[in-house]
Amino acid sequence: MSERGAASRLDGGGACLLVTGAPGAGKSTVSRLAAESLTRSALLRGDFVSRLVVSGHVWALGEPAEEAARQTRLCNDNLVLLARNLVAAGFTPSSSTGTRRSPRRCATGSGSSAGGSTPRR
Repeated sequence: MSERGAASRLDGGGACLLVTGAPGAGKSTVSRLAAESLTRSALLRGDFVSRLVVSGHVWALGEPAEEAARQTRLCNDNLVLLARNLVAAGFTPSSSTGTRRSPRRCATGSGSSAGGSTPRR
């Protein structure tokens, strides 16, 4: 299938693209390029969402570990809610997160995610 045909299946809220990896691995670049290749997409960056916490922010690998894990879950939960809203509006969210855990569910569970697996609810 052509690259254009593959992109059209992902467009219009038919999927949620999630790029995970270690800090500095290029997740943001890959997410941005994927979003730019679609006609109706939105870029969600985990690092941006996590920085919405201004006072008391703890980096995903920071200390205390319990607070870092709690804030990681909060960031991931917020990414999921944003992705759901974007899918409902007909946009394909492309998201990057470098946190310890990936979001547990993306969008509505009816689309496909990168790698061909179906998102969990």
